[in-house]
Amino acid sequence: MQEISDYRELERIYNNENGRCCIFGAGKIGKQISYKLLKLVGFEIDCYYDNSPREELVNGIPVKKWTSDIYENGFIFLCVGRRNSEEICQQLESDGIKKCAKLSGDSVDMVMETVDKASDEIKRKYFDIYDDKSAIEYWFNERIGYLPNIDHPKTFNEKLQYIKLYDRNPLYTLMVDKYEVKKYIKERVGESYVIPTIGVWDDFDSVPFGELPSKCVLKCTHDSGSVTIFKEKKNEEELKKIENKFRSSLKKNYHWQSREWPYKNVKPRIMAEEYIQDDEADVLPVYKFFCFDGKPYIIQAIQNDKTEQEEIDYYDLNWNKLDIRQNFPNSKTKMKCPEKLEEMVSIASELSKGIPFVRVDLYCVNHNILFSEFTFFSDSGFERFYPDEWDNKLGDLIDISRI
Repeated sequence: MQEISDYRELERIYNNENGRCCIFGAGKIGKQISYKLLKLVGFEIDCYYDNSPREELVNGIPVKKWTSDIYENGFIFLCVGRRNSEEICQQLESDGIKKCAKLSGDSVDMVMETVDKASDEIKRKYFDIYDDKSAIEYWFNERIGYLPNIDHPKTFNEKLQYIKLYDRNPLYTLMVDKYEVKKYIKERVGESYVIPTIGVWDDFDSVPFGELPSKCVLKCTHDSGSVTIFKEKKNEEELKKIENKFRSSLKKNYHWQSREWPYKNVKPRIMAEEYIQDDEADVLPVYKFFCFDGKPYIIQAIQNDKTEQEEIDYYDLNWNKLDIRQNFPNSKTKMKCPEKLEEMVSIASELSKGIPFVRVDLYCVNHNILFSEFTFFSDSGFERFYPDEWDNKLGDLIDISRI
């Protein structure tokens, strides 16, 4: 199944199919960004199809349960997240659907990058999701439930959107590059805090898999989330999935996903790092320090990071648990305080000086502190706080007067 990666592909389908289509998938991808994109192209969307429909109408369009009956009025856009994508592709193919293509969050990002290189006329046509401010307002409203006051922000999430649009410090691009940032960390706080690099390559074909250690971590340098951990030998099917993931990631400009400007000019590469084993946990706990111009304020502590068991708690700098929740559940028990908490606070302070807000993510592994990454826009500024007062409390700490 073709994954759309260029606005011209959408225009071609629109012309060939007389502007009619349906959307398979009435979840977040289908009813938010993909719906918006298809309407901007000019498509008439007849219906949503879903295996387990929960709503009768989405965006004023009927939602129907998928059956083996083939949709005959036009083209089908599969709009589902990564988790179910392969399974649904196989389902549609087995049902004999031939006129279809996939629209994921990743493919929408790639479409926006092609719009960015197109004529002013095309940019105007896709303005609502091409223009950074318009796109941010749309996503903010969809995720948090109200239109942000970006030009006069008060809350933490609103001020992160202001920084996305107006803070163009070139240093930020280096700081989010997962390879280049290691030189920066070495200069600022010392090489002992840097996870050793095995190698870095411009494309997937250049990665010498036969020469890599049996245990290592492979990641893209220009985005967030393109990570594979090698702890044992992968079979052929697993390696093919890894290859597809990295080839797709290298094509994307991560900036377009939520308009985080620092990523826009990072060179896409693949990097291998040493595998870091913790004696007490299979998945490394991550300690993420919310820092405001050199002053750490709270710690976001994560257990079972990027797994289905992920839990997130918030602590003050004395390791008192705070009543804060966002998009993941809190743990039922208090996490063990990292043994080098005081030194971690000191490092986070040094690394965040002169920056209105940055999250400094650190590990504490076998008596050693290791740098993970910088995050300028925690959860892209698109996640609510519970209770809401924390959005205001943290927002008061961001000084945007010098931007």
